[in-house]
Amino acid sequence: MSNDTVTALAQDASGQVWVGTREGLLVYEGAEFREISYAQGLPSKHITALYQSPGSDFWIATSAGALRYAGGRLEPVTALRGTAVAFVGEDAHSWVFVTSQGIRRLPKEQPVSWQWLGWTAGGLLLTGGALWGGWQWRQGQQVRLRLAQTEQRALLAQMNPHFIFNSLQSIQNYILRQQAEAAQHYLTRFGGLMRLILEQSRQPLLPVRAELSMLRSYLELEALRFEGQFTYQVAADDALLDEEIPAMLLHPFVENAVWHGLAHQAGRGHIEVRLTREADYLVAVVQDNGVGRQRAAGQPGNHAGYPSRGSAIMEERIALLNRQAHRPITVVITDLGSSDSLPQGTRVVVRIPRLHS
Repeated sequence: MSNDTVTALAQDASGQVWVGTREGLLVYEGAEFREISYAQGLPSKHITALYQSPGSDFWIATSAGALRYAGGRLEPVTALRGTAVAFVGEDAHSWVFVTSQGIRRLPKEQPVSWQWLGWTAGGLLLTGGALWGGWQWRQGQQVRLRLAQTEQRALLAQMNPHFIFNSLQSIQNYILRQQAEAAQHYLTRFGGLMRLILEQSRQPLLPVRAELSMLRSYLELEALRFEGQFTYQVAADDALLDEEIPAMLLHPFVENAVWHGLAHQAGRGHIEVRLTREADYLVAVVQDNGVGRQRAAGQPGNHAGYPSRGSAIMEERIALLNRQAHRPITVVITDLGSSDSLPQGTRVVVRIPRLHS
């Protein structure tokens, strides 16, 4: 299962058992679980309720909307997109949804709109349809944007515990080595950084200036833990400091450079983060001189039973961002060095469309 906390359980008319959790929706088909993904129309992986109507309609409530399961497909409730739904029920004439904005009722049978049938016979059908379609498209864009921001906040909430665990492990190392003063200094700096992250990660977008400031603070903490075994440089063109990018977009790549690229490096390490502009894109480069991806994959894990999820979370988050973007964010990872020599590090190039271009 995707998560141990089960939030809803129901059986549909065909006998399938549905299991809702805080991080996914699964269908038990007699032999194994099948997970329902975003690609199948799921608006959020936080499932809040499941409801089987006596009339065979099966409903799924999430923290970002509700869906009807019919004919083997998920059909989103347009009026509830982006709205947290806690309960689904029905009365004689309506479907009843308890949401974060109050109780919503939707008629079970939509009445025929004779006004729109009259439009089909009028000479203004083409013009009216074009205007209506444009308005619907704009409304849909706003709904999709709100939905994507909700999903991003959920993913950032998963990323923060991942970062907290790594930093607390560093503090634990100082304590085990009986370096109380160093542990206290590290803990103080860590507390300041966490306060900054928790305040700013609630926003879907951050200025480049704030993003780089958090990266510098993070690298400073890790440099303390490694006792000066690596150096770092974080820079951007001055003209780009007020540009906005998705919050904490670069952190997992910098974290991988430290924990997987330099953690097993014998010599002195170096990490460089630089942002430049190319036409309508911001280009972020994260480069290290570590052992490379292949050798790092063969090393024992750093987290002793707690596998790193930062990269997987970031891949899913970028996919969500690209769902509602005109131009996608792209990530290219390159192993440095020639084919006949040992790896000489890793370079990650992230191309981010400028928001105001």
